[in-house]
Amino acid sequence: MMFDFLQSDAFAAIISIILGLICIWSMFKFFTKDSFLHSDTFSDLRKLTPLPPIFNYYLIKVLHVLGIIILIGCGTFTLIKMFLHF
Repeated sequence: MMFDFLQSDAFAAIISIILGLICIWSMFKFFTKDSFLHSDTFSDLRKLTPLPPIFNYYLIKVLHVLGIIILIGCGTFTLIKMFLHF
């Protein structure tokens, strides 16, 4: 019974939604503008493009939000598809 659940689409959908929620939390907890501009952790990312570092911050932030939307959207769609059988 448990092994069947681990192979089902519901398990992957729930993991996808949980991962999306963890990404939301990490975006507000660790990836702030102050930490991006003044921390050594993000020193290579500040030089990602030849544009100013603030542009790189917003570029990465937009990509992060896009990834969150895809994760939560795919997980939600899969759960809805399973319950509605389409």
